[in-house]
Amino acid sequence: MKQAVRITVTNCQTTPEGSQTTRHRFEGHASWRAGRLLLTYREAAPACLTHLLAGPDSVDLRRSGEVESRMVLAEGLRHDFAYRHALGTFDLSVVTHSLHLSEGGFTAEYDLLSGGCRVASHRLSVRWEAAE
Repeated sequence: MKQAVRITVTNCQTTPEGSQTTRHRFEGHASWRAGRLLLTYREAAPACLTHLLAGPDSVDLRRSGEVESRMVLAEGLRHDFAYRHALGTFDLSVVTHSLHLSEGGFTAEYDLLSGGCRVASHRLSVRWEAAE
């Protein structure tokens, strides 16, 4: 059964040039299957559909539309993936340092690598609540 939810995504990205924090709010849907939560929401810029599957020890984040990617976050895991968008396709890796899941969200700390070199560190927080 789908439930309407409000989703808040906060990301602090640190690069050699400095740090930047962004916060976005989305209206979406949540459903539960086999102990996992599936969140689905649309992003406006870039225009894409995001599917976030949260399990007991991992988060699988897929985007389709103007951006195509699949990033898996699990503590201690290095996940290689293709990031496709209008400027081309980039081969990237994500290395998750920590992942904390709770009943209304998760927080992950990870590095983004290109060509084996760190290009950014991230602290991603995703929270959801039932829409009224």
